[in-house]
Amino acid sequence: MGRFFYHMIDFIDFIGEVVPEYKIHVELMRPFVARKSLSRNDLLFRAGAVFKDMYYVKKGGCFMYILEGGKEIVSQFFFEGDLMCDHFSFLTKRPSNQFVKALEDTELECLGYDDIQHLYDVVPGLDRIGRILTERICIRLMINLMSYKNDSPEVMYRKLLIQRPALSQRVPQYLIASYLSLTPVGLSKIRKRLSRS
Repeated sequence: MGRFFYHMIDFIDFIGEVVPEYKIHVELMRPFVARKSLSRNDLLFRAGAVFKDMYYVKKGGCFMYILEGGKEIVSQFFFEGDLMCDHFSFLTKRPSNQFVKALEDTELECLGYDDIQHLYDVVPGLDRIGRILTERICIRLMINLMSYKNDSPEVMYRKLLIQRPALSQRVPQYLIASYLSLTPVGLSKIRKRLSRS
């Protein structure tokens, strides 16, 4: 698998671009941002704990999954520029059933739940930025849910490659198959069909 290097903006610049007129105020958040580095296959989060941090992927990639019968069932992939969190656990403070593992060497930046609540009170415009980001996440989750419900695995795979062109080179095929609720053999057949068309 080839190596990929990206130069992404950091968490604060990402937040500042959501509503540019508040960008200067968002700088007040910088001292609260923590950094974390992961090596490939490092486990960031384990099921049974509460998701207390909102992560921003600055470089690299991770995947979120549950364990069923010892098998990793993939629910999401996260790459540069993505916010990464089990939002249900983060917002309700209930234990998550998800694990998060690094796909490759990864650099993360994160803000804790309590810090975010404090910053809503002191950073002008942050509540509006938070609302916009929440809406975007909600829309993306709804689109994914509708795709799971209505699309064939082949259509889902094509959409995935359009949305994330480098995915097939950065993610092992068995994990992509898991995400699509396919066996690796089933995904291989789809790839062969698409390569002939």
